[in-house]
Amino acid sequence: MTDAEQTPGQAPGSAGSSAGSSFLARFPVGLRQFVKFGLVGGTGTLVNLGVFSLLIFIWHRAASSDPGVFKQLASGIAFCVAVLSNFLLNRQWTFRHTGRIIPNFGRFFIVSLVGLGLNELSFTLLNSVGHVEVHVSQLLAILIVTPVNFVGSKWWAFR
Repeated sequence: MTDAEQTPGQAPGSAGSSAGSSFLARFPVGLRQFVKFGLVGGTGTLVNLGVFSLLIFIWHRAASSDPGVFKQLASGIAFCVAVLSNFLLNRQWTFRHTGRIIPNFGRFFIVSLVGLGLNELSFTLLNSVGHVEVHVSQLLAILIVTPVNFVGSKWWAFR
């Protein structure tokens, strides 16, 4: 475990006391970071869906109508909230980065936007051109884009 991977106050070389820490400590640093990155991405998906659902629910309660174009706005807001959540978790837990927040967030947001574009492209090619079922297309698109997002985050956003 490198000094950058240590929990504050943790002795060098110690794996931590929780079962999750000791399990992840068995992996090389890069693989450990990739696993953490994937877990953070999973929580980001939940944050995205939660914010999106909450905004649609509020719209229905306030306007008592179909949200129409508001769905796209809600989707964009949910994406931004999830990106912020992922940034904070990846900064603190995955990469244990202590650099300047604003430049790091700007680069992380750009990586996330590129990932979103690649996800949409992959999804469209798989679903519309390849005629792969919609949910399988989305899952495959996520699997395609995750390594790209990880590399962009590790080597550029959190450098």
